[in-house]
Amino acid sequence: MVLSQDQAFLLVTNAGSDSLSVLRVGKDTLELSDIQPTSDGVGPGFPNSVTQHGDLVYALNAAGEGSVTGFRLSDQGKLTPIPGSTRLLAANQVDPPDTLFNPAQVSFTPDGGQLVVTIKDGPAAGLLDGVTPTGPSRVLVFDVLDDGQLAQAFTRTDLDNDGPFGFSFDAAGHLLTAMFVGGDDLAGAAGSFQINADGTLTPITRTAKVSQLDPCWLENNGKFAFTANYTSGTISSFRLGDDGSLTVLDEQAGFTDESAGTPGASQQGSTPLDLGISPDGRFLYDVLPGSGSVGAWRIEDDGSLTKIGEYGGLSRTVDGDRAPEERFGPGGSPAGIDVL
Repeated sequence: MVLSQDQAFLLVTNAGSDSLSVLRVGKDTLELSDIQPTSDGVGPGFPNSVTQHGDLVYALNAAGEGSVTGFRLSDQGKLTPIPGSTRLLAANQVDPPDTLFNPAQVSFTPDGGQLVVTIKDGPAAGLLDGVTPTGPSRVLVFDVLDDGQLAQAFTRTDLDNDGPFGFSFDAAGHLLTAMFVGGDDLAGAAGSFQINADGTLTPITRTAKVSQLDPCWLENNGKFAFTANYTSGTISSFRLGDDGSLTVLDEQAGFTDESAGTPGASQQGSTPLDLGISPDGRFLYDVLPGSGSVGAWRIEDDGSLTKIGEYGGLSRTVDGDRAPEERFGPGGSPAGIDVL
């Protein structure tokens, strides 16, 4: 889910319903203002990411060949599909997609001139028994045209099956991405790249490796970047240079409670997913579906994290969420977060 730039609307993907919801943000309430299908009749849906810039909204469909499709967002919170805006991604997925391989995130660049999609594709063949990657781990970049459509073709950069996942941009527009198998022995990494005018990527820090497992999401506050490490139950921190470079600061900067032995807790622990940073850059929040809570930390001036607490009483994931065999199933646990 993503807050609109003016914080007036919350955009939420409904993967199981192949639709996108818009909710008007009130002082203490959310009011549904629209729901629209995302597949546009072209292949399966399973939307799992959404992005907005101005009145343009694009949703990422992760199933089948994968696609992105566009809408106009009105001041009343209504979505109007943009005819002919759907672009296929050659994602090589099943329906529903496999969470080890699927397209992970879509986002406009800060200036709105390009649209970026990450496709995990899984670890390289042979690293896991019986696992065949669906591609080389890809970052796709589309040019955004004046009429709100995308260029017919994307520019693709392959990342050696490092598993690009959640990403964010720094103030200069550099792409900062988590790579869930970009480190050694299936551990993870983060990387940073310059997005060129032709859509190619120039590495700045190709891999800042950590020993933590499954860095899935990455957010930054302009000085430091942080990854949520799904299987390790930790947060790693990185120093962010003015040139977009990333340097590992602390592989275990933050810890999430695993709720071990708690009835109804997931078998794997807290399973940290999506991250959010407050607009002033001082506080970090991580949604923890394994323990049914949201963890909160204060970001200190040196980039270290001081834990404030965990809050929630939210629904937990069901037993059995063991990566990489995980499949979508019943649960209703929290999965995304954004911060006003």
